[in-house]
Amino acid sequence: GTLKEGLKGSTELPPREKLIEQLDRAERALLRGHDVIEDAKEYKRVSGQAGLHTVPLAQFIEEAVKKLQKRFEDFPNIKVILNLPENLPPVEGLATLPLLPLNLLAIPFWGLAASIYPEGGTIMVKALADTQRNHVELIVADDTAEPLRKYLENPNRVGDEAFPTRSRHGAFYYFVVKKTVSDHYGRLVVLDGPGPLGPKGSEGANPGKGTTMLVQLPLKYTPPKPEEIEEKILGNPP
Repeated sequence: GTLKEGLKGSTELPPREKLIEQLDRAERALLRGHDVIEDAKEYKRVSGQAGLHTVPLAQFIEEAVKKLQKRFEDFPNIKVILNLPENLPPVEGLATLPLLPLNLLAIPFWGLAASIYPEGGTIMVKALADTQRNHVELIVADDTAEPLRKYLENPNRVGDEAFPTRSRHGAFYYFVVKKTVSDHYGRLVVLDGPGPLGPKGSEGANPGKGTTMLVQLPLKYTPPKPEEIEEKILGNPP
């Protein structure tokens, strides 16, 4: 597709340098697609594992950022700002919980890569712990031109209801984040705009645009009681 776009409307091959550049772009896109497949296989592998796992959330967030920056190294203008408290407590959960930071941050990375503008884009990640209410909050804000809620509220194609996203590959990550948060009896909220975190505020590349995702998770996973599972399946009695 990349090569076809370059050749469309022309009867001659592009210059050698231009052709190599287009081939490089196609190769990088293919490698990122391979990463998505590997992430899907990893989620499938761990989703059936039993037992609880303790996750040092700050460490996993930092590792996820490094991995995604490596994957998207051809987009050097995507900046990431981390605001993680030193005393952020670990979170206990299912085997899918360690994958949450990577899946959550992949959504804005794909969003910015799909609609990148010359000035670049910024992703801000903030974590808060409320030990009194026994939960932790993750706030991920970006300033991409295409807000995620646009796709949440106005699905245009069959299947978009389950996989709303700003890029085709980012759809998988949204689905996994939503499923993981639900499995841990947490809360996921998607808001328009970068919110009070404001990755770049009013001076950003696209002022007022972007998305903020709020994730709330219990510090310790509590398995539901049998009657709660039955109620969830059957619904509330009349």
